[in-house]
Amino acid sequence: HTRLPRVAERFARGDIDYRMVQTVLTRTENVEADVIGALDEALAPKLSRWMRLSKKKLRDRVDLWVADFDPAGVRVPPIAKDNR
Repeated sequence: HTRLPRVAERFARGDIDYRMVQTVLTRTENVEADVIGALDEALAPKLSRWMRLSKKKLRDRVDLWVADFDPAGVRVPPIAKDNR
């Protein structure tokens, strides 16, 4: 992946699985281009230690790192409308 080459390297080596890659890609979609490289460098070495995290914990952990590098890049869930 050209946006997160260090994460892609970890995946290619088998250090992390598809679930991890998918979560990282999804949670970093809104990160600005000028900081994504630094975030990629910071995240990649940590990912193999996060393999046992639940989906929610993994999402939250990635979001914490995104917030550190680009607070505006954190994905925010849409406000639910109560139209039931």
